Amino acid sequence: MTRSTSSPAPVDPLHDELTALHRASADDPTLRAALGRVEAGLQQARLTAESARRTRVAFLANMSHELRTPLNAILSFSQLLRQDRKLAPEQLTHVEIIQRSGEQLLTLINDVLELSRQDADESRAGANFDLLQLVDDLEDMLYLRAERRGLRLRVVRDPRLPRHCRADGPKLRQLFLLLLGN
Repeated sequence: MTRSTSSPAPVDPLHDELTALHRASADDPTLRAALGRVEAGLQQARLTAESARRTRVAFLANMSHELRTPLNAILSFSQLLRQDRKLAPEQLTHVEIIQRSGEQLLTLINDVLELSRQDADESRAGANFDLLQLVDDLEDMLYLRAERRGLRLRVVRDPRLPRHCRADGPKLRQLFLLLLGN
């Protein structure tokens, strides 16, 4: 996490180099035209890459859903079979193998879906968010849970804690909830 007081300036060496070339080409119409063609080509490549990324994200999300539907049926039936007292020990072993394999496959599908979500929302990972608001929200969410368990939640904020951070706020919230919930 880094301290941020305003939106950060883009750190893009190609952008800086292109800006320098524009300044240098101000008096040269041939160079200016060549730069225009290069910029148009770069813009077209960017649009093509973005379109391909969107197509890949949609495909992964759809395939994950299509695979999960029959897999959930397999897992549900294997859970039902595990409760069947009429099964022989060998049959029960086979059903348990089906259950474990299905759970492993579900984990892999969930990982693919999570990668798809991250790809779809890659800008979120580098976005600025209000860290102090996150701490306040966590305190509000966990206060009653702690009280019900007979615990007292006390949040002490370091005065050096930056107000804004550049990170994946929702993932950081989830991480804190998991850590503090345990």
